[in-house]
Amino acid sequence: MKIIRSKDIPDSRKNESTFVVVKSLPGRFYISRTGEGKVLYNEDGQIRLNIERKGEIDIATGKMVFIPPSSDFTIFVSAASCFYLYRISVKHHFTESALPIQWLYETGEYPPTDEYCQIEAHQKVAMFFSALAGYIEDGLSAHQLYTHKAHELLLLLKNYHQRAELSRFFRPLIERDHEFSDFILANYRSYRTVQELSDASCHSLSAFNRLFRKNFGSAPYAWIKQQRANDIFYDLTVTNTPIKEISADHGFGSLSQFTTFCKRNFGQGPRQLRKMHSVCADAMPGHKHEL
Repeated sequence: MKIIRSKDIPDSRKNESTFVVVKSLPGRFYISRTGEGKVLYNEDGQIRLNIERKGEIDIATGKMVFIPPSSDFTIFVSAASCFYLYRISVKHHFTESALPIQWLYETGEYPPTDEYCQIEAHQKVAMFFSALAGYIEDGLSAHQLYTHKAHELLLLLKNYHQRAELSRFFRPLIERDHEFSDFILANYRSYRTVQELSDASCHSLSAFNRLFRKNFGSAPYAWIKQQRANDIFYDLTVTNTPIKEISADHGFGSLSQFTTFCKRNFGQGPRQLRKMHSVCADAMPGHKHEL
């Protein structure tokens, strides 16, 4: 197993490397989460992608799929594989000179947003990923380089793939109000109630609820509650962050409050939960590795 990545760029979510290359033996699990969307390209082998609320899909050699923003996902390697993950920012990368987001708005038949759109990577796009992997292995890690490369990737997609195909591929981005979505993803941890978050967004509560359902497919309270639980579960079972620090980071006043939350949501206290996953990781070949 080999994981190489470009230099991390600060973001509101953890593990937001711009570009990650994974060369893996079969039987490995990888777990990650994304604040912004990611393009997944499988150069060689067979992998299975599972995005929360979307189910599983097998990604064959030469195929690409787009992982929507604010997603937790896992990748299972069913045959020795080499795959790439490239983080794409709507705010910074979808530009007039590369691929404007407005260009993707095309009438036609699209798959529902809870389904995957998998496309065959054009030869020139495949060559782009291979060359970028070479830069990473040679130790190049300049922030500026990978910003330009993100523009190049989108420019290649625009010129070597059909607009309708890319509209289906990036469908989760097309349906979003990006200003509103970006605000929620950056701030949902900072406010204690939906009303406070609504006030901070400068929307009435009714307008806020309507926009939230449109962009996230859920009522805000239920989404924030589930997202908070997902964040805590991830920190406990994937990272080595001390439990006391996790508790404080997520706004709990004491470890006893944090323990009560974990038992109510996960059926176990934080130490038992971490220990169980640690034991499973040592005992099972399918241990999940953090991307």
